[in-house]
Amino acid sequence: MRILFLGILIACCQQVYGQQQTVFGHVIDAATSEVLIGANVYNPIENNGVATNQYGFFSYSSTKKQIELRVSYIGYRTKTFSFTLISDTSLTISLNRGDELDEVVVLGEQMNNTRRLPLSTAQIKSVPRLGGEVDVLKAFHLLPGVQSGIEGSSGAFVRGGSPDQNLILLDGVPVYNASHLFGFISVFNAEAINNVHLVKDGFPARYGGRLSSVIDITLKEGNIEEPRGYVSLSPVASSLTVDGPINSKTSFLLSGRRTFIDLIARPFIRAQSDGEDDGGYYFYDVNLKLNHRISSKDRIYLSTYIGNDRGFTRSNSADFAQSGFSTGFDVFKKTESRYELEWGNRTSALRWNHIYGPRLFSNVTITHSNYNYRVFESLEESKKQEGEIELKGSEISYASGIEDLALKIDYVFHPNTSHTFRFGGSAISHDFEPGILAYSTQANQDTTLGDQQIRAFEYYIYGEDEFVLSSKLTGNLGLHLSAFATQDELYTSFEPRVTFSYSIQPNLLWRASYARMKQYIHLLTNSGVGLPTDLWVPSTNRVLPQAATQYSMGVETALNSTELSVDGFYKSMNNLIEYEEGASYLSVEKNWQDKIVTGEGEAYGAEFLIKQSGSRWNGWVGYSLSWNNRRFNELNDGEQFPYRYDRRHDVNIVYNYQPKKGVQYSASWVYHSGNAITLASKQFAVKTESELNPVQRVSHFEGRNSFRMPAYHRLDISATWTRPIRFGLQSWTVSVYNTYNRKNPFYIELENREVFNAQLNQFENSPRYTQYSLFPIIPSFNYSLAF
Repeated sequence: MRILFLGILIACCQQVYGQQQTVFGHVIDAATSEVLIGANVYNPIENNGVATNQYGFFSYSSTKKQIELRVSYIGYRTKTFSFTLISDTSLTISLNRGDELDEVVVLGEQMNNTRRLPLSTAQIKSVPRLGGEVDVLKAFHLLPGVQSGIEGSSGAFVRGGSPDQNLILLDGVPVYNASHLFGFISVFNAEAINNVHLVKDGFPARYGGRLSSVIDITLKEGNIEEPRGYVSLSPVASSLTVDGPINSKTSFLLSGRRTFIDLIARPFIRAQSDGEDDGGYYFYDVNLKLNHRISSKDRIYLSTYIGNDRGFTRSNSADFAQSGFSTGFDVFKKTESRYELEWGNRTSALRWNHIYGPRLFSNVTITHSNYNYRVFESLEESKKQEGEIELKGSEISYASGIEDLALKIDYVFHPNTSHTFRFGGSAISHDFEPGILAYSTQANQDTTLGDQQIRAFEYYIYGEDEFVLSSKLTGNLGLHLSAFATQDELYTSFEPRVTFSYSIQPNLLWRASYARMKQYIHLLTNSGVGLPTDLWVPSTNRVLPQAATQYSMGVETALNSTELSVDGFYKSMNNLIEYEEGASYLSVEKNWQDKIVTGEGEAYGAEFLIKQSGSRWNGWVGYSLSWNNRRFNELNDGEQFPYRYDRRHDVNIVYNYQPKKGVQYSASWVYHSGNAITLASKQFAVKTESELNPVQRVSHFEGRNSFRMPAYHRLDISATWTRPIRFGLQSWTVSVYNTYNRKNPFYIELENREVFNAQLNQFENSPRYTQYSLFPIIPSFNYSLAF
């Protein structure tokens, strides 16, 4: 049936557009044959063009026989082709990397209406690093509209949203926890990445299921020309990436990374405890991708990611007693305790790309994603008394997770250069384990508490048209339809998406967008630290899906190598959930649905970006002015209050300087208003009838999040020296985090201290706020070798 439908569609299009001829194919890197995503294929004679899609495919149609195509990509040398187009022609266009090329922004040639903010791997690597480790997600924190959480966290808060409202895709597969090292490092190894971009407004209809942003990450496909490798060493982790051809049609990519904190710390832990104690923490991640070209029209890809974090402690203690008149000692009590915290992601995707003809491209993908975490604690006691041994023990564990299995079909149809149609759909099976507490004793008394597994099914179909109405007006119209079946409940969603761009002048572009979105899954969190104990839970017959509506408008202009953009937005959100006062994930005696409250939120503001691209100086200055509020009937007496990460001002300055080839200096400075927090404004002493505690102190709160932490700001700097050696290219990077040692607030606590009152000649209780900081000045290094 599907083949018949496609045959009718192709036949109709050939009849309608029979006078047109099409040149189609892929744009690739000449050295590695990696596809180039978002490369421009532009015809200066007709003043129109197209861009390659996520798989490097393009299709350009024209009624004219004489064609000139200018193919360009940032960081590569532009190629120009002039030829006679007599019939449909397939091309594979190879571009060579350029050295020290200026990036020139020409708004009139921008064919892509999606407001995408790309960051190349070179830009990501140039940002000064915490611990010497390159971090993809932290680089996005330096863009306007994207805020970090707390100090060091890799979670992203985009235009008033929360981290669970970001759709993070790795080769098309959702990643539910993108953090290593308790949120300080993301799970993405920069050396394995081909392309990464952020969508925060003008959402295309092909994306759905989240409210705030899309972070779409594509892995490299592997060098089909020759083997190559990359080694990176830093105080935090070491990594190895290799790729190359298996045969003339197949390539591979293999990348692994691990921290060695546990191996370094373990000898010191054992030495201090005479070998009785043990402990440590480590993380690792592995990326594997296979790319096989079946024919000129068919390719298959298999990509897999495995990542895990594990922290553990083990301690032993023994009590000795002398046995009668014996000169020796008998062990009469020995205790061994263990604690483990473990979490990780598993993702995989099997994808088939097929070119039906010069105008129709398809992508069929089967994906699997699994995220889980476990907290485990055990206690074992052995007693020896009068020759008899008595054993006692207990184990307690808490586990939660989410697992997805999905089938997705996407089509791209290019009837002509004025329209690009995308349509498709997906079916997803979700298995949620909101939180299971298991307890067992030596007497085999097993107890299980908490919420059992919940299965839900999500479906969506979409269609969108990216069009060019004239040389000045372009747009994207789309519709995303979705449904979610859970616990005998069926939720549906009708989500229109609209984006328009109008070229007021050749170097002045106006754009506006509208989008409705719905999210059927929620993240229950006790804090913004990004701890793995946050719970993924589904919409149920009692918990409604989250929903959001966003309006955005902006202008951008470019002059030579400088780009300026100004954007304003307003976003309303409904059916947001939070823990009720005093509740947490550990209170398993209650169902999680009985521990939450539901409310609404709104966020609005303006964003400014000045970006400069050049051979020696390049970087950007970003500023955000925004408001972010929440309202829950059960919290703060039903009054609106600022969200914890409501920050009025957010400034990011990033600049790189390359005085000569092989040397680069980088600096970034960030400033943002302090987080909103809840603190007691007063304390009262209240007499009680208790003899043990005759005076009890009661705190008075003005309102939820009614206080502000001090402003946060810091300067990071780095220097990189690169030089060729006999068998490759080596780089040394020295970076300094928090260069002027700013004591930024991480946590504020109200403490009661005894203060001597000289007039009354007595000590009195004096409440005092105490600020705790996390990171002082931190120097670090990174050594890398490409071979």
